[in-house]
Amino acid sequence: MTIPEKVKIGGFTYRIERPSSSFVGGDGLGVLDGEHSFSDRTIKVATVGCEEYQHVVFLHEVCHAIISNYNGTQEQDENFVEQFAKGLYQFVVDNPQVFGGAEGK
Repeated sequence: MTIPEKVKIGGFTYRIERPSSSFVGGDGLGVLDGEHSFSDRTIKVATVGCEEYQHVVFLHEVCHAIISNYNGTQEQDENFVEQFAKGLYQFVVDNPQVFGGAEGK
């Protein structure tokens, strides 16, 4: 898996920022290793911990971005699940470089 410099989610391009250490969250959430900003279209993933940890943080923030773009809430109802699945599919299609697809090389 590769954490790219940018991804497309819901038709929007998100810039990926890679701070060299954990950081204070924008919403007073304390010290974080990852953060998603819907308004700035950014995803931050700190370069701390092992590579697998950073990948999990990246996907966690991608999920937040998908939820923000397609549902606006984190309710676990059928509509949410359906919209989340559409968003995840679109992410996979728009970002083959994350999964090692030929288009991303």
